[in-house]
Amino acid sequence: MSEQDVSNVVSPEPSAPVPARPVRRVGTTTMGIVLIVAGIAVTAGLLNPDWDFSLLCKLSPLILVALGIEVLIASFTAKQAKLKYDFLSMLVCAFLILVSLCGAAASPLLQYCGPNYQRVVSELEDEWYDELFQKLSDVDNIQNFSCWLYMDEWMTANQVRQEGFDAVNSAHVYVELSGEYTDEQTFVDACQPVVEALRDTSVQTPSLEIRWENENGFYYLELDSPYAWQQADLAQYVNSGLYESMG
Repeated sequence: MSEQDVSNVVSPEPSAPVPARPVRRVGTTTMGIVLIVAGIAVTAGLLNPDWDFSLLCKLSPLILVALGIEVLIASFTAKQAKLKYDFLSMLVCAFLILVSLCGAAASPLLQYCGPNYQRVVSELEDEWYDELFQKLSDVDNIQNFSCWLYMDEWMTANQVRQEGFDAVNSAHVYVELSGEYTDEQTFVDACQPVVEALRDTSVQTPSLEIRWENENGFYYLELDSPYAWQQADLAQYVNSGLYESMG
């Protein structure tokens, strides 16, 4: 073949490169929305202790609905794009769903023994303490006193708040006396004003414990039933003891 023939041979043109398909990540948008909602809910809970998370926890499976909607939208609007699932975002969403479902299951239990329940009971105890303080303020020889309330079983914080003292199942008052008492009768005489002051309070016939103690011994009176509160003779409910000398 001559040089002229070779020059007449047309060399093939190089083929144009195939453009890469754009990639669209699926799941990132849903995770962003979920994180925003979770952040708002946590902030609301910190600012308002009465904020109820239970409804939000029960609605957590809607995260799956949001993920499905995002996949469908991506499939119809980005047909030329290659879909790439954001498995990290989906893993985070799955974790949030699991935590929310556990929270929804634990929410009823927290209503009976959670921080909000304890706070409501503590507020009721403080209210009763103030009432007892007013009634005992005129009684001599009181060195210290304290009180406790025990609610009916299976009551939520809202039920305790609504019923108030009617929700009380039992109560206890502890009174510590000062002074000196040479025998049981003088101790009973000192206990009598305390008992009379506590006969009519928001909580009727609580368990009452009155105690006096020094280095030589103690006197102790306990009224632990409505029957005991009705008795005129308090001496029958007094116990006493003498300490052995350490010489």
